[in-house]
Amino acid sequence: MRKLQLNTKIISGFGAVLLLMAVVIGVYQYAITQALTCFKSELVSSAINQYAAKIESLSLQADHNELAFLASKDVKYADGQQGIIKELTAAAEGIRQIAEQEGKGQIKEKSVAIGGQAQQYLSRFDLMVAAQKEAGLDEKRAFKVRSGRRLMRLRQALCSMKWTICISPSCS
Repeated sequence: MRKLQLNTKIISGFGAVLLLMAVVIGVYQYAITQALTCFKSELVSSAINQYAAKIESLSLQADHNELAFLASKDVKYADGQQGIIKELTAAAEGIRQIAEQEGKGQIKEKSVAIGGQAQQYLSRFDLMVAAQKEAGLDEKRAFKVRSGRRLMRLRQALCSMKWTICISPSCS
């Protein structure tokens, strides 16, 4: 090293410093890229979880309204179902869009299934409400059985929808 000229020593020193700096920049770039990838993945998971929590909350609210309608025969509980199912379907659509952007096929399929099941539930709920009204449900919360024939049609409608609780022993 003593026999090398001064400018060779200075150039080699700067070269070594530049090489170390390039290694540090490479490690820094790799670390930042990994952190951003993990952060983006966490944001996607968080967004999906928020939509899923909203779907869960809305489905519980729909169940509550259904049970309250069946118990009280109050039409106000039935009227809110359409808005709840609309919100639930919108949340499922939000999950579908995120899953499609991120290439998560299984999540996308499940969100589409949730939206379809929600619409199917709403149509069956509407059929049940229509059957209840036909059996004598008054818009002012009064459930009047006007004739045995209407009650029989209500039982048949409920039984044909395969409800777990049936009001007639003939449903079995």
